[in-house]
Amino acid sequence: MSDVDNEGKRPLLTAHPLQRVGAYALAFLGGARTPEHLAPSAFDEAVGILTKDAFRAALVRDTKHDQGFWLKASMSFFPNSKMNHPSNAKKDDEEIRTAVRSWRTCPEPGAWPEAACALCGRAAVGFYGKKDVPLAESDVYRNTTPRGHQGLALCWPCLCCFYALPYGCRLTGGPSIALHSWDERFMARTVSRRVERSRQFIALGTADTRGGSDRETIALRALRDHDDRLTAGLELLVFSNNNRGQTLKIQPMDQPLAETGRKLVVQTVRDELAVTIQHWSLGRNVAYDELLYLEALQLTRRCLEGTPYKPFRIWW
Repeated sequence: MSDVDNEGKRPLLTAHPLQRVGAYALAFLGGARTPEHLAPSAFDEAVGILTKDAFRAALVRDTKHDQGFWLKASMSFFPNSKMNHPSNAKKDDEEIRTAVRSWRTCPEPGAWPEAACALCGRAAVGFYGKKDVPLAESDVYRNTTPRGHQGLALCWPCLCCFYALPYGCRLTGGPSIALHSWDERFMARTVSRRVERSRQFIALGTADTRGGSDRETIALRALRDHDDRLTAGLELLVFSNNNRGQTLKIQPMDQPLAETGRKLVVQTVRDELAVTIQHWSLGRNVAYDELLYLEALQLTRRCLEGTPYKPFRIWW
């Protein structure tokens, strides 16, 4: 066998939350609704997108560049990889492309270890550590790497799921944010939307400047956009794999979500009431909450003093 066969190009969902997020992201990059619907040819196309975008980051070379956001974000996933290695600053474009292409190419079968993938049980194509698998060497996350091995034994599809993981996360340039649930329909819809947004910022090399980026708001928006009832728990994963230290915070959203939702609704109402309009009779800007106060004042005078009440009418 000279290459990965067709069955070996189909990502399987495993018990690893980050692999699952990446599997859905990989599926959508290949135009499929779920990992199980990803055809072998579409798998190759999705991997091609991953490689092309890795070129895009590597060729920027400097995170302070106007389009350096994707390069900076990649360091929280694949530190010291061919995608963002400091030595790229001294290499020409072709050298960088060759190195990245080699890194993102499946090893030849003759080089595969006699080991099963630690996540799905299929034939592993190698052992992979921190620069390929976020949190692979972290003591705060489950790690199935035996002592003495170079890393986690992974098959090619599972490895590519980790390469696709950034597309399923909210990228910040620092710790990334992912939502995970065992509700597969929720995962399919939520990750697909995130992939669309992430691809935009990866292509532009710029950060997402849209407001409401706090973690709980991201979860609430995902729940709001989900049409069906959530059939399993929801977890918010905030993690970083950079060289300053691997971090992971898992926040179950079952209990705090109601309180967070209440605060979000209250703040939304406050924001709406703070909007101002030019009041034609008062000759100044008036906020919506002041308009309500003025109406209440007129009604009070009507009840207490018999003053004629003239209801306010919207003219805009």
